Amino acid sequence: MQRFEYNTKILPNGKIPLPEEIRKRALLKPSDEIKVQIEVLKQDKMSKKEYSFAKVRKLLRDIKGDMSSDIISDREYRV
Repeated sequence: MQRFEYNTKILPNGKIPLPEEIRKRALLKPSDEIKVQIEVLKQDKMSKKEYSFAKVRKLLRDIKGDMSSDIISDREYRV
């Protein structure tokens, strides 16, 4: 078993890049199975406004069923 460690950032498309140097050193092929462990070194805090319940309600309004609206209304009732 080989182990490699490197720091990177998540790309705008949500992918995590694997450096070419590591891929070559490990002789990795597209069909090879690897294990990925994630340790968050620094994370930007998101403002509460970005995840407000009103915004969530707008996102969930087209979902059929009452579970999403019940959860949101229950949360608003307790706050």
